[in-house]
Amino acid sequence: MASFSALEILFFPFPSPGHYLPLIDIATLIASRGANATVVINPVILSRLPPSLLSTAGLHFHSIPFPSAAAGLPDGISTADAVPTALLPRFAVALSLLRNPFTDLLRHLSPSAVISDALLPFTAETAASLGIPWFSFPGTGLFALSVDFSIFLNRPHQTEPISDSFVVPGLPHRIELTHSQLKETTLPGRPTWDFFALAKQADRFTTGFVINSFTDLEPGYAEHYQREMGKLIFLIGPVSIIRCGEDEEQNSRIMTWLKKKPERSVIYVCFGSLCRLPEKQILEIGRGLEDSGVAFIWVIREASASPEVAEIEQRVGKRGIIVRGWIAGQAAVLRHPSIGGFLTHCGWGAVTEAVAAGIPMLTWPMFGEQFYNEKLVNELVGIGVEIGATEGFVWGEEEKNGVLVGRERISERVRLLMANSTGSCSHQDIEGVRKSVQEMKEKARKAIAEGGSSYMAVERLLEHCRFS
Repeated sequence: MASFSALEILFFPFPSPGHYLPLIDIATLIASRGANATVVINPVILSRLPPSLLSTAGLHFHSIPFPSAAAGLPDGISTADAVPTALLPRFAVALSLLRNPFTDLLRHLSPSAVISDALLPFTAETAASLGIPWFSFPGTGLFALSVDFSIFLNRPHQTEPISDSFVVPGLPHRIELTHSQLKETTLPGRPTWDFFALAKQADRFTTGFVINSFTDLEPGYAEHYQREMGKLIFLIGPVSIIRCGEDEEQNSRIMTWLKKKPERSVIYVCFGSLCRLPEKQILEIGRGLEDSGVAFIWVIREASASPEVAEIEQRVGKRGIIVRGWIAGQAAVLRHPSIGGFLTHCGWGAVTEAVAAGIPMLTWPMFGEQFYNEKLVNELVGIGVEIGATEGFVWGEEEKNGVLVGRERISERVRLLMANSTGSCSHQDIEGVRKSVQEMKEKARKAIAEGGSSYMAVERLLEHCRFS
């Protein structure tokens, strides 16, 4: 086994839980191979991390204050999940102001390589100017990246005659989308267009892409995307499997409650850290969960102003737990034997955590590439069922949409996934989904284990850093 003790890898995650958690997992993985891994984060994120993670051998954290005041943000706002919608442009300005302290750090450390979130494009330009190899962490999978690249290149949604649905050309599988399922950054004029366009331009600086995925989850897409981009691909996931800093103590109330529930009887409901659901939609979710009769853990990101959420909590009693704010240790919750399903927004971190835990998904994409991820989960690998959302929210403009999925549909699909109702899908079909996700879980564990495809991809990544 090669020694990587002389390597110093610098990691710079985007300040949002769905981005910084997997990149910290990757840094932990790199440190476990003997290299030195330094993660650049702000004090708020550092305060959220469990003490056990901070004492991991070879893993270091460098805290850079977030320039909130300089960008016109209120004090204390330094992560994307804490930013009010009206202040998103100022948050983007604050991110750009991190360039100078990052440059100073690079000059001081002179790392062997930088692995940075693709949403921080200045890190690519800075590393390139100093002759340091830069690897992109896109935060999503290769299937979604391939769909996004094909749409960007071929514009199938603009091909005459224009229809509501279209086939995405040039992919290993036939994928059909509708206009309402498009990633909003594909469409000029949307609020996030410029921000994501800059991120896409940074691809020209990348040495390769570091992806939280594995071969069996996205069959054929590593070869496809490498051929399309002409860049190296390193599939090293699912990295949540090795999450050593996450334990039951982070969620003692939830874990105690789960221990009293039968195996596979609880559905976990969480839509990530970024989507701000309208109040009316929040209430429909609560009513649907109440009507379903299924035990649930429901994570509400928003501080709901409606007293009905508290009333729902009272009525369901010990059958449900409502968690307000971000839940720490989500991967540990999903691994609990009482969890039998996951109602998810199809963020890539959530998808890979569900796969690692062997939990079937009820998919409800909200924005971004999440409709693409839903296609992979349900149509390509068969490890989930859809809730039936035909359109999503625009990030930062969620209130304009109102209710997209009603209580009756939510209740019906929750019962279906938990095998308490046949609905429009047979019990046999759900058992097939359960079997498929268990098989994918085993493939994930083999991929990350010594000698597996993801294990060897980490080895290749480190070898490339050593000789670059």
